[in-house]
Amino acid sequence: MKHIISDSDREFFQQMADCMPGGFLAYYADEGQEIITANDQVVELMECKDLLELRKFTGNSFMGVVAEEDRRLVERQIRFQTKNPVGGRNIDYVQYRVRTASGRIRAVEDFGRMITYKGKKVYTVFLADKEDKRRNQGVDYTTGLFQRSAFSSYARGFVFRHHKNHRISVLWMDIDDFKSYNKLYGYQAGDRLLRQIADVIKDVFGDGVVAHCNEDHYAVMCYRENMEEQITKLLAKVTALSKKSSLLLNIGVYDLNNQDVLSLDIDQMLDHARMACRSIKDNYDVSVGYYHEALGQKVLRDQYVLSHLREAISMNWIKVYYQPIASAAENKIVEMEALARWEDPTYGFLTPDQFIPLLEKRHLIHYMDTCVMEQVARNYRVAVDQGLPVCPVSINLSRLDFEDCDIVAEIDAIRRDYDMPKYMLHIEITESAMNEKDTALTEGIARFTREGYQVWMDDFGSGYSSLNVLKDYRFGVIKFDMQFLRDFQIPEKSERTRKILEAMIPMVRSLGMVTLTEGVETDEEADYLRSIGCQMLQGYFISKPKPFEDVRLALLDS
Repeated sequence: MKHIISDSDREFFQQMADCMPGGFLAYYADEGQEIITANDQVVELMECKDLLELRKFTGNSFMGVVAEEDRRLVERQIRFQTKNPVGGRNIDYVQYRVRTASGRIRAVEDFGRMITYKGKKVYTVFLADKEDKRRNQGVDYTTGLFQRSAFSSYARGFVFRHHKNHRISVLWMDIDDFKSYNKLYGYQAGDRLLRQIADVIKDVFGDGVVAHCNEDHYAVMCYRENMEEQITKLLAKVTALSKKSSLLLNIGVYDLNNQDVLSLDIDQMLDHARMACRSIKDNYDVSVGYYHEALGQKVLRDQYVLSHLREAISMNWIKVYYQPIASAAENKIVEMEALARWEDPTYGFLTPDQFIPLLEKRHLIHYMDTCVMEQVARNYRVAVDQGLPVCPVSINLSRLDFEDCDIVAEIDAIRRDYDMPKYMLHIEITESAMNEKDTALTEGIARFTREGYQVWMDDFGSGYSSLNVLKDYRFGVIKFDMQFLRDFQIPEKSERTRKILEAMIPMVRSLGMVTLTEGVETDEEADYLRSIGCQMLQGYFISKPKPFEDVRLALLDS
């Protein structure tokens, strides 16, 4: 039986999970044992990147967490203990093994309790890694270094003893893509590598405090004066270890200040160093990142965005701005693109790059995208009821919308609520989303098309599979990425850019699709695009994005 879990129910259990200090998950106490939620500790225990991957890996079932060879026994033990409660309480205690997403076997303890929530039986489970419990005296079993808890104690002593004569720094280190190394060479080789890197770090930073915090993460407290030289030496030694594959070590640095010496808040220092490490995670040319106040402010802003998203939607802080799209031949507005803006009472005007990538990362983007759709449909209805001119509007959907909800049904329901014709709404999907082999996205595009919506490809030419996409899909409009026109202004690139556009635009038109170029800013660009047959233009040359009231006036003028 598949349960329909409402957002409020999911949020109730997620809040419960987030409050727990250890691993926690909740699942329905029926035959399917469907997982309601799990916290980050369980995701980490199972070596998944997020809750969505955990659901896929386990089949979204509690028994999918348990190693296959232990499932029958665990089911019998839980059933027996539930039927024979101790002290009248529906609790159970079982031990079993789990097989993580990367194939590692871990032994865990399971403390479960059955509760009744809205008439349904639900198990709430606390999971503890038995290896963590066996470790003692603050020493890590795999590497022989301090554990994080012991690091905090020794690091405080280091600061107390040396802060008067030395500047002090905290480093957070992360082996890049260590999970793939384990998959390629096995866990014994992975543990051996962890020990080798631990030995190198201890050798280089022998005058400091060194710890193995978890998995592929290390922490160091050291003197700032020698740190740069030590980091260079460390990176060279780690590279020398890599005989089979290219190892990358990311390092985040936090320099202690006077307040840190007074507070001795080691956890906060490590958090700052970890922020610096994460800030370079996707930059393969940089191995060392440094904490700065702006980085800390970004983290605070990100936390604010995540915790205030629902309030922002309900309080109308999310605004839709419309950017007109003109026909190249007549230079008249024929379409508009809806763009999300966040006008916040605390942070002021938040640009899309300050919230959209974050919401995608946390699988919350569908809330934003359906909010935009709601406003687009409502504004359409207001304009029509007032007898004002309207034109079709395109909305942007994320690849994750198709994974995290039934976005086709959501969009169609909102459209019908406001009696908005399908031809007045177009769906934009970025080319980069098409690079992923994503069944949900492919099926979603097909459903939109079958149900009479026109689907557009956005940012065409920004990815690596442009021609394959043209071969495999039929879109109503192809939007050429604005980077083409940025290169148009660079003399050494202009000629090649022109040749590409002059070849691609006729080819797209020959396939029966309409061509549109973004980022048009000058008369010269517009005239050139008209001359090679581009059919629609978008950019500041036509108009910058504007609120609904302003574009209504632009439509009247057009």
